[in-house]
Amino acid sequence: MPLPVPTNIATGFADLSGCSYLLATDQLYVADDGAGQIAAVNPHSHVKTVLGTGYNFPSDIELSRDGLHAYITENPGTLLKVSLSSMNRAAATVVASGFNGIDQVALDEAHGFAYVAEFTGGGIWRVTLGTGVKTLVLNVGTPRGVLATGDGKFLYVSSDAGTINRIDLSTNTQKTIASGLNGPRHLTFADAGESVILFPHPTPSGTVLKADLTTTPATVKPLAGPTSPAPYS
Repeated sequence: MPLPVPTNIATGFADLSGCSYLLATDQLYVADDGAGQIAAVNPHSHVKTVLGTGYNFPSDIELSRDGLHAYITENPGTLLKVSLSSMNRAAATVVASGFNGIDQVALDEAHGFAYVAEFTGGGIWRVTLGTGVKTLVLNVGTPRGVLATGDGKFLYVSSDAGTINRIDLSTNTQKTIASGLNGPRHLTFADAGESVILFPHPTPSGTVLKADLTTTPATVKPLAGPTSPAPYS
């Protein structure tokens, strides 16, 4: 059977990259890389609101658990924290800087960490949120996406090598759980049990895929498509 085709809920962006959904307000926060803006879209009413301007190619946005703040990755290599009530770049606080090409950010607020995928530099970094101290977890090539498990023990990383790897943070070792992909981008869990990862696949035609982690290796199947060209998040 043909795949379900995604429905456009908003247009007029320059170049969207990362996004994060806030259930309390039914808003999808999006990073408009090309325009240097952060916007919110209501997925049901399709109302689009620009919330913050002045960013330098923002690549991802992740919301804090309390729903009050956002963490934003800004190229070429800065992790920012900003209040949802005042989201212009001028009001943001620099958490850490000096990365070489920065993409998705994953939060482990329970342990006080953020993890960032450093695409150009080829590493996964842990940032201590309270101090901004950076620690290299592992070199992984060309990472695009990073996703932390709720217990803080593992990371999942997508890369331009066409793989999704699982990093064991107790040993800083990695294992490939899916391969043969074509540019998997940002990762997100589909369920509270963290048994399925969703991710977009930009080529040859945009597709949303799911990786079932209950099998070894993970079973990867298409979920929806075609999407708009080169989906990222």
